Amino acid sequence: MRRAWTAGLLAISLLIVLRASPAHAGGEDKLARLLIKKGIITAQEYAVLKREVEEAAADPQPTPQDVAEALRDEVRQELRRPDEAAIGVTLRVEGEGRWRAHRDAGDKRSGSTSDLFLRRASVGVEARPLDFVTARLVLTSEWLGAQTTDQGQPVDEKVTVDEGTLTLRDDGFPVYGVFGFRTQPFGAFFPRLVTDPMTQDAYEVKKVGATLGWKPGPWDLDLSATAYRGEEQMAHLFVSGLFDSASVLRSTDAGLRAETDDVGSWILAATLSPLKDLVAGAAFVSEPGDGRRNRTLTLWTGYTLGRATAEVEFATALSRERYVLEGSGERLSRSFEETMVSLGLGYNLTKPLHVAARLERFWDGGLARAAEIWSAETRVSVGAGYTLYEQEETSARVLLEYRLTGYRRGGAARAVAAPEQGEAFAKLQIGYR
Repeated sequence: MRRAWTAGLLAISLLIVLRASPAHAGGEDKLARLLIKKGIITAQEYAVLKREVEEAAADPQPTPQDVAEALRDEVRQELRRPDEAAIGVTLRVEGEGRWRAHRDAGDKRSGSTSDLFLRRASVGVEARPLDFVTARLVLTSEWLGAQTTDQGQPVDEKVTVDEGTLTLRDDGFPVYGVFGFRTQPFGAFFPRLVTDPMTQDAYEVKKVGATLGWKPGPWDLDLSATAYRGEEQMAHLFVSGLFDSASVLRSTDAGLRAETDDVGSWILAATLSPLKDLVAGAAFVSEPGDGRRNRTLTLWTGYTLGRATAEVEFATALSRERYVLEGSGERLSRSFEETMVSLGLGYNLTKPLHVAARLERFWDGGLARAAEIWSAETRVSVGAGYTLYEQEETSARVLLEYRLTGYRRGGAARAVAAPEQGEAFAKLQIGYR
């Protein structure tokens, strides 16, 4: 009986020592040697008892590190699961300052002008009610306080829907669909400086449309077909500021016909990325016109090598309707198919500092000479951007740009139009997500 009590006490002592201070658990050996020497317990019994106590103590209480790792694993598992009620919010505010050497490019005697305005303020909401459905809505107000747009057109300060789309896409299925109001997939319009490239000024298609696409996987290939209503690209061309659209009109603006209101316009587009830092694409658009369809083709590519990036975009009109000379009420004798090229270069000098340049050329197909108007010929833009703050999903940047546009002048325009236009821009951009 005495030996049993002694063994029990020794077991309790061993367990307490191992639980409380594993680093000093060897201290029970003195007690054991004393008990063995007195003949109260044998060495074999002590070895068995010690093994049993160690097994009982082998389940220690979790440490704070164990708890943190367990929580981290739970978070990772949670992130892998589709969040069916995810809602994301984006905010963007841009203030801009602008200076022009000529208030009106068509009048070389017009003096310089400067402006300060809120270029853009937008808020966007994106919701994903199902893992294959994404809804996006962006409300925007532009040119608040400005006299004209960068293209010299009247401004509209009202809050409008800048984007409103429904996207059906499943990562495991190659076919997808997009329906709604957005910039439709025509052109790359590489964003780099304060102002937009010529190709975007002339050819952006922002309209309600329906897109059916196919992304099979290899090379990030994306093929799509889009249908929309009206003659949006041609309307955009005539407010691009690339030629004197006050002297040359479309037949719709001259009152000779009504613009088509059927879903008769369509875009075919393809993009791919055969290499990690190489992107390429092509797009073709066809819209109804005056007696013939207006067709445009664009090709683009961009490549990044280390800190440097180079981009090329080419666009050409394959067919155009005949325009109307203002005041005459008659169509010009032939159509004029324009072509343009945009070359862009960018370099990251440091992590926050980026410099860029863009060279563009516009061929008007002989329009300036035939209609005796001005049209843009070359444009050189240089600028820089500096990230003032960037933390997680919030950023603040300042951008500067100077651009010089040279004009061709046909006939009577030589006497009145400016040979070139110098412009300077500064922008402060703050965004969330």
